Amino acid sequence: MIKVYIYKNKKEASIFCKDIITTIVNNNPSAVIGFATGSTFVDTYASIINDFNKNKTDWSNVKTFNLDEYLNAKKDSPFGYRYFMDEQLFSHINLQEKNIHFPNSINTSSDDLKKYDAQIFDAHLNLQLLGVGRNGHIAFNEPGTRIDSTTHIVDLAKSTIEDNARLFFNGDEDLVPKKAISMGISNIMSAQKILLAAWGESKQEAIKKLLEVGEITSNCPVTFLKKHNDVVVVLDEIAFELINENNIDNKLVEINKKF
Repeated sequence: MIKVYIYKNKKEASIFCKDIITTIVNNNPSAVIGFATGSTFVDTYASIINDFNKNKTDWSNVKTFNLDEYLNAKKDSPFGYRYFMDEQLFSHINLQEKNIHFPNSINTSSDDLKKYDAQIFDAHLNLQLLGVGRNGHIAFNEPGTRIDSTTHIVDLAKSTIEDNARLFFNGDEDLVPKKAISMGISNIMSAQKILLAAWGESKQEAIKKLLEVGEITSNCPVTFLKKHNDVVVVLDEIAFELINENNIDNKLVEINKKF
């Protein structure tokens, strides 16, 4: 089942995302959460920090697993995803270092990839956060990725490089790493609950393919989420604009408008 919540703007939607995450942590202090980088959850992470400072939500026993990392990115690299998570969230709440997990982007042998898979599957993700690319990629699982894929090395699509250059590298595509290491689709689908958020016009086509009746295909990896039994999709009004509600299977998708 996919439950969709549409808010007037990103700010309101991000607070709702925060509420979902902190409720899980409060109900299960040893929760296992898969985190996502990129611009989508920046406001959500700021809201989590505010909640921590105000309500003292305890993250000390929470385990985290991140979706992906640029190949060969070091922990302190300012363009690396570990650095991003520390700056945006991890260093501002009481997570323990031993509970923070990232794919090893330096040692990328088959055994190292399998080790991250084993850690994820053994921990049992209670929640996985996801953004979505304009080409439908989730994590760095670009079009063509199989549903049974596990942690793997990825050649980034041109559209992904363009988007990351615009968001994080001042528009300079030459600075964007061309390879990354990513959880596979099967890792993501193993989560008990998935929270996907999307804002703005650039996400409209991918969201349309996810929510409307249509093919589940590796050509648009986000459509694999139709096979999961507990997905929450949080959108702003603009991201929802292309949706034809007459082309939604009400047995699969539930729409909740919050404006």
